[in-house]
Amino acid sequence: MKFLQVLFIVGFAGLAAVPAQAKHQITRIVKKNTAADITDNFQLGPNCSDGYLFETGYVTKKPAHGSVEIVRERVQLTQKRFNFPRKLACEGATITVQFVRYTPAPGYSGPDGFRVAWGNNPQTLVYTFTVK
Repeated sequence: MKFLQVLFIVGFAGLAAVPAQAKHQITRIVKKNTAADITDNFQLGPNCSDGYLFETGYVTKKPAHGSVEIVRERVQLTQKRFNFPRKLACEGATITVQFVRYTPAPGYSGPDGFRVAWGNNPQTLVYTFTVK
């Protein structure tokens, strides 16, 4: 059975393919005093069924001025929510999504960042922010 494996950068249209042992840097602006879902990933099986999730992510370097968590939630798959360039065949399906969620420290504004790796793969995603 084939699964569609997807890693999305919230706010960017398209896939972020990260080869093994590569560092991938993601830079963006985060609103002051507001949690932000930075990355989400999920897999879809045939007939829009939930696939198995990516391997579990873990934080390898914590942010200096906030917190980061990796959470799983059931959400409705929509073109607008996930910033897809076109309507999906699975539009409206409820799926399990794994989010990397960053929350800046209360009142903080300025630079921050953290690193996340996925499963046994040594790939590291580097996230840097400007909190405004």
